[in-house]
Amino acid sequence: MTAGFDDRQPPVAGPDHDVDQGASGSPSWNTPWPVAGSKSRSTAGLNRKMNLLVNGSVRSVESPPDKPLLWVLREDLGLTGTKYGCGIGRCGSCMVHLDGVAVPSCMLPLAAAEGLAVTTIEGVAAGGRITMVQQAWLDHGVSQCGYCQPGMIMGVLALLGESPRPSAAGAAARLNVLCRCGTYPRVLKALRALLGS
Repeated sequence: MTAGFDDRQPPVAGPDHDVDQGASGSPSWNTPWPVAGSKSRSTAGLNRKMNLLVNGSVRSVESPPDKPLLWVLREDLGLTGTKYGCGIGRCGSCMVHLDGVAVPSCMLPLAAAEGLAVTTIEGVAAGGRITMVQQAWLDHGVSQCGYCQPGMIMGVLALLGESPRPSAAGAAARLNVLCRCGTYPRVLKALRALLGS
C-alpha cells in the first residue's frame, strides 16, 4: 500500500446507504482519488467497461469500479461542473443526482451508479434554458467565487423534487452545502424569492 492512501472500498453514500462512520465519527475512507496520471494507487488490470446514463445520454467508461463517480465525471467524461471539495461527502460541492436524489459523488463508487440516471449541473438546463433555481441565483447575485454553487443548485433542485413548496428556512437548513465565501444570506434571499416565502 502506498503511503497516504487506504486501499479499502470507500463507503457507499447514496439514497439507500449511509456513510460508514468510524469510531472517531469520521468516515472510514477519507482520502481523495489520486489525480489523473498519478501512480499513487495501482489500478492496472482492474478497469471494467461500464455504461452510465449521464444527463440523459448513455456514456461508456472504462475505469476501476471503486473509482469515485466524481473523478469519472471530471476526468473520464469531461464534466467539470461537479467540484471536489472535501473528499468525505460533507461539503456538498460534488453533489449530483442519482435517480433524482442528491448524493455526494466523491464518496460514491462508479459501480454503485451503474444502472441509475446520473444528472450533473451540466444536465439540468433543458433545451439550453436555465432552471428557475439557477435564475434565482443569478437574480440575487448568490455566487461569489462560484465553486460550491453547482452543489447548492443540485441540492435545491433535488429538494424541490421531493417537496415542491418547502419554506425557505427549511430548504436552507436541508441544503447542507459548505460555502467558504459565506454567501448564505444571499442563498436565503434567493430561496425566499424562489419559494415565495
